[in-house]
Amino acid sequence: MPNRNLPLVVGAALGALMLIAGDVLILGNPVDPAAHPLFTEVYADQLAPELSLPLVSAPTDALVAARLLIAACVPLLCCGVWLTARTLRMAEGWYRTASFAALFAAVVLSPLLHSTLAFVGEVLKLVEHTEPSAHPALLETANTFIMVFYVGWGLAMLLFTVAWLNVAVMVFRGRTSLPRWSGITTPLFGMMIVIAIINVLPDGVSAPVSGAGLSIAYLLFFTLLGTVFRGRLAASAEPSPS
Repeated sequence: MPNRNLPLVVGAALGALMLIAGDVLILGNPVDPAAHPLFTEVYADQLAPELSLPLVSAPTDALVAARLLIAACVPLLCCGVWLTARTLRMAEGWYRTASFAALFAAVVLSPLLHSTLAFVGEVLKLVEHTEPSAHPALLETANTFIMVFYVGWGLAMLLFTVAWLNVAVMVFRGRTSLPRWSGITTPLFGMMIVIAIINVLPDGVSAPVSGAGLSIAYLLFFTLLGTVFRGRLAASAEPSPS
């Protein structure tokens, strides 16, 4: 029997891979603090070096590629959300609608915010190539969009936590077509596990993927849906009242 979910699984996995690539291109570049004294010494009190250095170290081509990849991955990640939604056994009503909306919003917001970081990186590069008189305006612009990023990221992570915790609880309670134990593989818990693993890896290995914990968690979960849980996914029916 043909696997009707295969295109959705491939799309979701491809979207997660593109998001990982975008994360690495923006935040995973080698950093040489000595090469950027403006951000480690002169303006260290105005911009956090732990954020400014990876961004200013990223080549312009990498930032451009990351923005394109991240923009293109959003509809593909939605394929994964749709697959997840198909496993849930929920009655029609506001709770089901709110659960689906939170899942889609979390997937859409998180990747798009990376484009803000790419823009900040380009602004910071200008600081190193313009006269000091232009620096205050550029730094103000960078700080404004960094604030936009943090506010948006906070909202996205709130939605991500609520949406995927809800899914995990339903899996643990047997309210989905997935086995109960697989709740630990859902993206919220998967992200925690991935980050814990990254933190114990050598710097040379962990640095490139240090900002990709969420993206890797998506890839692992959507891949499991299409492989280990393939039979359960294929057998899942439309949600019905419980």
